[in-house]
Amino acid sequence: MPVKVRIPMPLRRLTGGNKIVEVDGATLRDVIENLERKHPGVRERVLDSDGQVLRFVNIFVNEQDIRTLAGLQTPVPEGAEVSIIPALAGGIFSEGEGAFPPPSDTSPSPDSAASIMLGMLGPGSPVLRMNAGHE
Repeated sequence: MPVKVRIPMPLRRLTGGNKIVEVDGATLRDVIENLERKHPGVRERVLDSDGQVLRFVNIFVNEQDIRTLAGLQTPVPEGAEVSIIPALAGGIFSEGEGAFPPPSDTSPSPDSAASIMLGMLGPGSPVLRMNAGHE
């Protein structure tokens, strides 16, 4: 049962730049596993080590948040649209070369939105620069 999966910008380098890809799956978990088979690296940027959706990743099936449905067991009917949306909060983000400011007392914690977003981007992708008063 093919479904359309909307791919966020940070993950498009894994899908050859495609904004939308089609995969099969009866449940959201099946869709993510089949997406991983076609585009390795996606799963680790969407699910944590326990196989649960990362805290700062929102997934919708036909515009309904899976957290209000059955989570990863949410049925995905044929022709459905799945949207993966990384949540961002605070600050100003810009793409470009460079790096985050050096570690300090204000460095993001390992489970912060910034750290998780960097995990989604993965190595070799453009770095997001947070403007936190550093030039």
